[in-house]
Amino acid sequence: MKNQKGLTLIELVLTLSIGIMIIGFLSAMYFSAYKGFDGANKAFENQSDIRNAIEITNNSIRFSTVGFAVSEIDYKPQISADNKVTGLVEPWDYLGLSPDKTKLYHYVYVPDTPLTGHYKAETLIDAKPGILYDLKLSKVKSDYSDKLLRYILKVTKDGKVEATISTEVEAINALQVVDWGDANNPAVALAYRTEETPMIDERPSAAVAVVIDTSGSMVWGLDGSGTTISDTNPQRLNLLKNTLTDSNYGLLRLLEDTVSFVSLIPFSTDANIPNSNYSPLWGIDVSKFYNVSEDSETLVDMINALSAVGATNTGDGLRRAYGQLLNFENDKVAYGLKSDQELRKYMIVLIDGVTTVGSADFDYGRVWTGWGYRYRYAEKGFTTSPYVQSNGEFTQTNRLVNSLDSVIETLSFSVGNGAVLDQFGEDYVAEIGQLIQDSKKVDQCFVIGYSNYIEGGVYTELESLADVAKSLGISVGAGEVAEKFVNNDFVFMATDKESLREAFDSIGGLISDDLWQIEGPKLNP
Repeated sequence: MKNQKGLTLIELVLTLSIGIMIIGFLSAMYFSAYKGFDGANKAFENQSDIRNAIEITNNSIRFSTVGFAVSEIDYKPQISADNKVTGLVEPWDYLGLSPDKTKLYHYVYVPDTPLTGHYKAETLIDAKPGILYDLKLSKVKSDYSDKLLRYILKVTKDGKVEATISTEVEAINALQVVDWGDANNPAVALAYRTEETPMIDERPSAAVAVVIDTSGSMVWGLDGSGTTISDTNPQRLNLLKNTLTDSNYGLLRLLEDTVSFVSLIPFSTDANIPNSNYSPLWGIDVSKFYNVSEDSETLVDMINALSAVGATNTGDGLRRAYGQLLNFENDKVAYGLKSDQELRKYMIVLIDGVTTVGSADFDYGRVWTGWGYRYRYAEKGFTTSPYVQSNGEFTQTNRLVNSLDSVIETLSFSVGNGAVLDQFGEDYVAEIGQLIQDSKKVDQCFVIGYSNYIEGGVYTELESLADVAKSLGISVGAGEVAEKFVNNDFVFMATDKESLREAFDSIGGLISDDLWQIEGPKLNP
């Protein structure tokens, strides 16, 4: 047939080459698609594990009756070759990472007998090549709930962050959630229980002595001005009253779900009970403690009746508060508590200025002067008895002698310059603080510095704050000092409305946490 030709060798080679290229291209597409599918499938499996872990974690928080966010100090799980789990506190259940951060475990406590049991480690997220996890938990401050917990799960692969999941959950069945983490040791696991909580009268009760500076500077504005009072510079005493009695955020509101009794100890030149810085309160015994949940109106009336005048005798406030706490411990049955009911004692001290006076005992009696016997005073030393009433400022310096021939009585007086930082007053604070520490009768003290007056970059009115804290056994490290002092868990700088509220919010939360009816999951050292 005319014009018909076969394929030349060159055409055949070209055809085969093109065919091979097409087959190679299609093969590459296939294997690429397969790898993509395989990777997507593995990613899906990992996401599915994480979703399942989040659901279990959320439900564990939501339906727990008590939950503790614990740091690595109290979370040290180890799984032996025979699957025995150690480093946890029975009978708590736990949610947390493995020591190498490659797995997320649910450690479930399984009772063997009424007194013994073992842990079953359930893997929620299994180990995958190159992937590490980081888990952090913290309690959330909220206006509507004290039971919110936030946890953040971070996923990294080969050192690169792949995902960060942040979730907040409310423990709807729990009285509260307790956060044992802090900046140095953040919470990394959840320890929780689901059994029914004990009756409220089985929980520890609290006696809280609130020591309030009512010296003359408390009628000033926060910035130290005595005349320019405004919304932005409120009067110190009025702002304090409003904060303590606020029905949404005040200290009384924070303690109303606990069995807490509060006593107010105002102090200025002295801390006598009743104090001259109370307006008349008919029918109210200001020397007593009052149940926060039952007698809140009485406490509000006492707070609103406070006035401010006089010097700053912080040591006398500490001394009388200590006496009040001892009285309550001795009389707790009269307050409706069981004789064997556990009692925690707390002291909250608010100061707005430096210590300007202290309290000293003076013997009063007769001494021979050469002109006959005269009545004179001889100073003995610091007033340390928790119950002694002060007789005001000592003004009899012209009748002061070194010793007496006979003593008629011993009286307590305030001594010091009354206007600026006084060394005797500072030494008196240290003396009373050491007395309180040595007694081991007060479980925890809190100190609030309350002023916004700055001079030369320093809160000069709060120069006594660190010393008051140290006297009560609250450690103050060098790294915590900046512009004289920085907040820690037990000492607070309240320089405006928000920080004052936050101080009482933190204190109320810590006391409330401490009163939780079940001993927390604390590992033995």
